[in-house]
Amino acid sequence: PALAIQGENNRVGINTNLFSGTDTSSTPNVARDYILNVQGDMNLNGQFFQNNEEFVTSRWTESANDSGANIYRPSKVGIGNVPNPAYPLDLLGDFNMTGVMRINGAAQWFDTYGVIKSTNTVIDETVTIDNGALATSNGPITIVEGNSNVVTIGTGAVWTVR
Repeated sequence: PALAIQGENNRVGINTNLFSGTDTSSTPNVARDYILNVQGDMNLNGQFFQNNEEFVTSRWTESANDSGANIYRPSKVGIGNVPNPAYPLDLLGDFNMTGVMRINGAAQWFDTYGVIKSTNTVIDETVTIDNGALATSNGPITIVEGNSNVVTIGTGAVWTVR
């Protein structure tokens, strides 16, 4: 039916006569009863609210070149109560990173501690300073023997220990 009404429970169905369904995203699955159940696409021109608050859905877009495995947002994103981000990623507060930070594609940190720096003068891992990179450390630096710990300085790279 185009419109179904269940008077005893004040329920409305559009393009369906079902007033309930099963939420399969819950474990275990949960049966849900709906006041309004719409079968098919729906468009809303105007503001949508949930519990008297603006309802905001994800504005992220699936990437077209990798079967949707990645998402992107063609605007600025604020994290940590940044209501008006000034940069593509604007962060207020602390953050933790595992991996290599890159600026314009160039590695800025070479070990798991952030930098070969004064607070960590012991290298107990394999570190590679990429070809053509410039690295600076506060010394003295100790490279722990064993465990295949090697510091490789790429062609044209410079590592200055101060």
